Amino acid sequence: MKILISLALFMLCKFSFVTASYAQDNFGSDVTEENIQSPNIRVIMFYSQNCPICEILRPKFYEALAAINQDSLDIIIFDFTTNESLENTKNFAEEEQLQDILRQFGTKTGFITIINKEGEIIERITQNDDVVEITEKLLAATLDN
Repeated sequence: MKILISLALFMLCKFSFVTASYAQDNFGSDVTEENIQSPNIRVIMFYSQNCPICEILRPKFYEALAAINQDSLDIIIFDFTTNESLENTKNFAEEEQLQDILRQFGTKTGFITIINKEGEIIERITQNDDVVEITEKLLAATLDN
């Protein structure tokens, strides 16, 4: 299975250059209509600019995202950097019915959860995952759901 996913990753990287369309919140781009539509999978980064682990994980995560088709992914960043970003995160979580996930992890940062349409956590990405492992987890989530 791992070989098949690695082969699929190689094929995607080699022959397909898919542009990333995801919300970066404080990283420079806006949430687009594509992100607001009902996705199959939600990928939530628990982030703060003051989190050293986040600064390790973020570039690996974005590199993995750039290598895959993101049509079935809704990329969300729960930003806990400032009181204002925390309040925005709380409001967004309420609007998107993600309060349970926010309550479960609180303001912990430095990891990413992958959630299916039913709201169940199906995978977790941490600083220990490299780009290939992150890509494999994202691909597996989209193939399984």
